[in-house]
Amino acid sequence: MNRLRSRRGVALLSAFIVMVTLSTMTLAFLSMVKDDIKRNGSEQADLQANYIAKAGLAKARWALTTSAQAVGWGETDTAFGTGTYTVTTTDNGNSTYTIISEGYIPNDTNPVAQRRVEERNVPVINQVPPVTLGHGKYVTKW
Repeated sequence: MNRLRSRRGVALLSAFIVMVTLSTMTLAFLSMVKDDIKRNGSEQADLQANYIAKAGLAKARWALTTSAQAVGWGETDTAFGTGTYTVTTTDNGNSTYTIISEGYIPNDTNPVAQRRVEERNVPVINQVPPVTLGHGKYVTKW
């Protein structure tokens, strides 16, 4: 009878060790999954901020190639998608410009993600006034 009790004690102790081991492994796995989910969300926000900054850069490039926009053009806290961008243009003095655009998710006050893109030596294309071909149609020459 004494031997039977000692075997039961060993079985109980073995079962307890197995349960603790499995619980520890489960907690470690859940922690890794949580970290992966958080990292993927952060990477997605960084990617969105990058695309928003590139959108600001594209708009500045467009603004510099139209006659309606002035030198030193810029925008601050412009809403775009799920975030905002701030873009500035700087005259380099040799008919080229530097464009700096920063994208923020969700905004520049409390950014979760922030990306900056810069393009240097952007030439300004001066538009020639439209030429009338008749019948009210216009063609722009570059």
